[in-house]
Amino acid sequence: MNSKIINVKDGGFHVVSGENPFNSERVSQEPICVNSCGYNYYDHDEKRVTILRPQGRMDYQLIYIQKGAADFYFDGKATVLGKGSMVLYKPGEVQHYSYYSSCPTVVYWIHFTGVCIETLLRQNNLWDQCVYQLGDEPAFPDLIMKLVRELQFRSYNYTLMTVAYFQELICIISRNLLRQHVPDMVQYEAFIPVIELMHNEYQINRSVDEYAALSGMSSYYFIRKFKEYTGYSPHTYLIRLRMERARNLLLTSNFSVSEISFAVGYDNPLYFSRLFRKYTGSSPSEFRNKN
Repeated sequence: MNSKIINVKDGGFHVVSGENPFNSERVSQEPICVNSCGYNYYDHDEKRVTILRPQGRMDYQLIYIQKGAADFYFDGKATVLGKGSMVLYKPGEVQHYSYYSSCPTVVYWIHFTGVCIETLLRQNNLWDQCVYQLGDEPAFPDLIMKLVRELQFRSYNYTLMTVAYFQELICIISRNLLRQHVPDMVQYEAFIPVIELMHNEYQINRSVDEYAALSGMSSYYFIRKFKEYTGYSPHTYLIRLRMERARNLLLTSNFSVSEISFAVGYDNPLYFSRLFRKYTGSSPSEFRNKN
């Protein structure tokens, strides 16, 4: 079918049906593929701009309103969507929306395709609705602009990079929506820097008060919530990290038990050995000999 684009200047009306003449609309047999992306700025001096695709598109589309407002028509009914709204169009769905001319509007969008897209969207709870409220999500425009640059310059491995950015975008959207429906999620995210510190500096002894301060909680509240989040107390979580590191060193190095004890944060090798047996069922020497 030949492409057909109609621009009606006096009404700002834009109709697209059939294939996109710029070849940005396609169905890929790759797992994930970004067809096109970008942003539009509609100034208040411009006339109202309306997009109508009666047959939809062959690919998927996400639209994010960063600023301003727009009318979206679903089943013939108009819905006003404002700042922070996101719309998902699936292949073949009628696309009909109109941007306001009364206020500046900034919109970011991305067209994508691939045999794994439906699975990816379903896994991230982005399938059952067409409208989502993200609020102020700076990652959306930031990643769209990164995608734009990759598609423009086409540097080495740009297709791989676009897929990586796209997956990051879907992950961030999914986390954003999850935080809205799981009140404790925002609170739990306070543990991320604590856990990163534990993993990066597991050999350093810190007090619970230090970890609690990093998360912005009282020590008592921190201990209770940390256990809810990880399943372990902070003390037990750190010991398990150290024992796992000790296991790796026993298997991959020629360090003595005493050297490994110091490496994972214990000045007393005998105490380290007792802990190791408690958590693994074997002494460090027995573990190394068996493996």
